[in-house]
Amino acid sequence: MRKVRTTAIVATAAAIIIAGGLTAAVDVRAQPISGLPTAVPAPSAAPAALPSTSAPPTTVAPRPTTERPSTTKHPTSQHPTSQHATSKPPINTTPPTIKPPTSVSLPTITGAWRTAQQTANAALTYAEHNGYHTAIAVLDTETGQYVSAGDANSVYSSESVVKTMIAARLLASGQMTGTVETTAWKMITQSDDASANALYGRVGGDGIVTWAASYFHIANLGSPPPRPGWWGGTRITASGLVHLYAAIKRDPSIGGWLFNAMSHATRYGSDGTFQLFGLPSASTGVAVKAGWGFDFGDGSADFNSTGLVNGDRYAVAILMRGPSASYGAAISAVLTRCAALLMPGGRIPAPGPRKG
Repeated sequence: MRKVRTTAIVATAAAIIIAGGLTAAVDVRAQPISGLPTAVPAPSAAPAALPSTSAPPTTVAPRPTTERPSTTKHPTSQHPTSQHATSKPPINTTPPTIKPPTSVSLPTITGAWRTAQQTANAALTYAEHNGYHTAIAVLDTETGQYVSAGDANSVYSSESVVKTMIAARLLASGQMTGTVETTAWKMITQSDDASANALYGRVGGDGIVTWAASYFHIANLGSPPPRPGWWGGTRITASGLVHLYAAIKRDPSIGGWLFNAMSHATRYGSDGTFQLFGLPSASTGVAVKAGWGFDFGDGSADFNSTGLVNGDRYAVAILMRGPSASYGAAISAVLTRCAALLMPGGRIPAPGPRKG
């Protein structure tokens, strides 16, 4: 998915696991979240016309407590196009097959000694062994403890993950009503590119990541796309993203709608791509936003899996970048395996006791 543009998964996920369990969080926010501005700057671009839709508003949809139900695959003819769209490889219409290599050596992790730092390191080891550039970040939204692995402070292409920022600004500016809301719901739940194209101008276009960093006081969140109007190329960091999700969670007027929509992600995106790779394939009850595409600018395949897990307690981002030939089943299978290693038994492990 791409275009004004591109759907998201920035390839290769993040990093920062501070040895010996979740250590004191590295606060990447510039300042506390209290005192958020009530006025939102006027968007720099005129709103685009919204696509027609007969779908009813969905803000009252109950949030599922288990894995989201499957839906039928969208035909490829429904893949949205625009003047910014470019061709992509055949879509991945089936869940990834996970076949971990037998040659990789992973840490022995058992019982109470299994910590989030250890599992993040194991996930990164697996990704790197398979040749993927990866960043992993985990933030406990209740205690502020933070761990990472890989280059969690380096930028990746957001792909469709930037759609969470589009929705956040619509909510912050009071625009999330009527047809706008219906369009935004489709943008998040189905990762629909045409909907993102229609809403991008309403939120200031390429300045959306700058707005999010300022509004929620997040340092090192990312930067605008190098190619103007190509929203999938928006740069994000795994570290900045998990802190953004934590800040959004603290604001019910934004987090309530957004994480409810993320928890209703459909099995297949509007372009027919299986979008529950990564976090939702390794756990249940996940509020997730994935992204996939080729928007880093070097021809690489970019896949991302981000969201809230374990009853919304932990914000997690796995960003991954790999060879263009890995696009689809190959990179999504590796990312899913990384998520499973990060969350043994489907959960982020709590900090374990220290020896001695």
